[in-house]
Amino acid sequence: MGRPVVKVNAADLAALRGVVLAMKSADRDLRNTINREQRAALNPIWRESMAEKLNGLPDVDKIILGRGARVRAGNPSQVIAGNSTRALSGGLVPNRWAKSWEFGTSDRNKYRSYERRNRRNGGTHTVTRRTRRQLPALARSGHAIWPAAAETIPRLVSLQVQTVVRVINEKLGN
Repeated sequence: MGRPVVKVNAADLAALRGVVLAMKSADRDLRNTINREQRAALNPIWRESMAEKLNGLPDVDKIILGRGARVRAGNPSQVIAGNSTRALSGGLVPNRWAKSWEFGTSDRNKYRSYERRNRRNGGTHTVTRRTRRQLPALARSGHAIWPAAAETIPRLVSLQVQTVVRVINEKLGN
């Protein structure tokens, strides 16, 4: 599967190492303040990027991939999408199917046989279905989440470094 390419230079790596060390050495109140600030700054950017990538896709894609989009602040921070655990009306749970919906399938006509129980007489019988029929076509670089991540992560990392430095400077200045 294609992975988003994030270009990082040596100066960025030094800044990131400094942020990691600052977060590790910070006391609990300072870490909580930094995490709160990061969530407030990073969540709108990530959600906006996801909404932009989901624009023009079918509504089911917006529901499965877009719900639960957020940034989990911490050391390291994580961008999250397609994380809703609430089942849709047909029973599909988005966080279980987000990967399949993001990358699609190469064979939408594949048949699968399975046993099911008859509600009327309690017996079982075999059914054969095309279980991948609803999935989108294969997209090795993803439909929405991975393109949004590739576009947004450099900006989020930069903003995260700036937020940590600003909050620490504010705390030291007071």
